[in-house]
Amino acid sequence: METSIIDNDIVQVHRYENGQKINKLVATLMWGDEVRVSGKDDKNYILDWAQQVWEKQADGISRPHWEFYKTAIPIKTKFRDAVDILKVRVVDVGQGDAAIIETPEKKMIIIDGGQNEALPQYMRKAWSYILREKSIQCNAMIITHGDEDHIVGLNELLSQKRFDPKNHPLNEPMVKVEHIYHNGLVKRVDRKDNDPALFGAAKEQNGKTYIGEIVKDPRNLPDDVLPKIMQEWKGVIAFQQTCNPNLKCQNLFAGDDQAFQFLKNEGISIEVLGPLPEIVDGKKMLPWLHTSPTTKILSGSHTINGNSVMLGSAAIEGLV
Repeated sequence: METSIIDNDIVQVHRYENGQKINKLVATLMWGDEVRVSGKDDKNYILDWAQQVWEKQADGISRPHWEFYKTAIPIKTKFRDAVDILKVRVVDVGQGDAAIIETPEKKMIIIDGGQNEALPQYMRKAWSYILREKSIQCNAMIITHGDEDHIVGLNELLSQKRFDPKNHPLNEPMVKVEHIYHNGLVKRVDRKDNDPALFGAAKEQNGKTYIGEIVKDPRNLPDDVLPKIMQEWKGVIAFQQTCNPNLKCQNLFAGDDQAFQFLKNEGISIEVLGPLPEIVDGKKMLPWLHTSPTTKILSGSHTINGNSVMLGSAAIEGLV
């Protein structure tokens, strides 16, 4: 079946039944989206469409089922041959953030996940054409910092299983992740926001407080020092490892651009701009921040935000 790439700004997709388009909007496609064209008539291109729908069952548990049907887009729709499109999707997840970067060669980076199920729900719909055959491949997942409104949605996403076309759950993730990157700051349980030990061992030097315990892989910390959200995170990573035992998790500092070497062959370069460590006693540490520039009161929320992973693009060659 032919896969085509939309070359219009916006294209509306309607159901196609009994040889004609009906007035039931299914989706809105954007420039660069891929579709499966199965035929055409005088007014429409006919698409092969698949969608997962989650519905609450009698036992109160929501489960998915696949729906397969035909849809139509206008015959005047334009298609492009080249797949030289870098896609950046910013997903509405309410409070918090979530973004998905997809390269022409289908390399994927997911950045943050919000505080609800909006991101997995979006990806389940947007990548339905992939999910009926295999898992979505994600090369790198970025947790800019570990607040709940960034990580809860990622926990939801990483824990989701793929379902086959007969609606049977498979023992494989909906999204398979190769690398997880974060800022190295992990809050400890039962610590106040201004406690110097909130992120582990602290170090004082020249009137400044530093976080001396930068965590490379949170899986190495015992559960009893972690808040519930991070304990859950360890659980979903264990599920991911059933399909990818080599899954890597590590923190990033400014300059750790080698994390994105997998994009090099496409002429795409991503720079890591933050967090910015300081050398204290010969060791890289991150600074504690304060509630305001004029106070000496430590702020855990300002510190974890102010030491977020920040990315920039140094080069994007030959892409639209």
